[in-house]
Amino acid sequence: ETVIVRLRWLAMVSWPLMLLHADLPAGGGAAWAAYAATLPYVMVSHWVNHTGRAVRATALATTVLDPLVTALMCGVTRGIESDFFPFFYLTTLATSIRFGMGPIVATVALNAGLATLLYALAPGTTATAFDLGTRLFFLCFVAIEGGLLSREAREHWRRRQELLRRLLHAGEEERRRLAGEIHDRVGRRFFELYSALERHRGAPSALEGGCVIVCGGS
Repeated sequence: ETVIVRLRWLAMVSWPLMLLHADLPAGGGAAWAAYAATLPYVMVSHWVNHTGRAVRATALATTVLDPLVTALMCGVTRGIESDFFPFFYLTTLATSIRFGMGPIVATVALNAGLATLLYALAPGTTATAFDLGTRLFFLCFVAIEGGLLSREAREHWRRRQELLRRLLHAGEEERRRLAGEIHDRVGRRFFELYSALERHRGAPSALEGGCVIVCGGS
């Protein structure tokens, strides 16, 4: 989510540059107003991610809101011919990275519906049905590619976690074995030492034996 937030901020930085060089209808007032309206949304999503509160719920919400924001920018800048339309691909890719196939399919359906709506309603465009079909094809292609890469990454992560778990388990077993072996050896040595001390304590010393002999002889 932190990476997605940073990419969202990168988009916010790049969008004014795109607006400055875009062929905007009606002087571009609506486009700049739409851009200004997206800034609070980006700030709130950044704050929620930074605080760590309801991260998954926020991720699901932004999965829907990101395409809507992109559609808003495309709607005021020539529909599916807009320079902002490729951000639909990025929102699809972000969903592929974050979630499973269910949300990916839902995001593709949402983006495809928004693209079709832009094609039908956005004025002043020369886009054809073929252009729309091409964009819908790339939306599906990005979703499939992102889903496959995401699944491979998750599988790789799962294998690494399993390997790490096995290594930790093996290390713990080795520590237990060494601890038991040390305990047995040290315990046996202490027992032998204790037994020797007991035997030495119970046996008469050489000096005591000598005194007995001397005293007995006198």
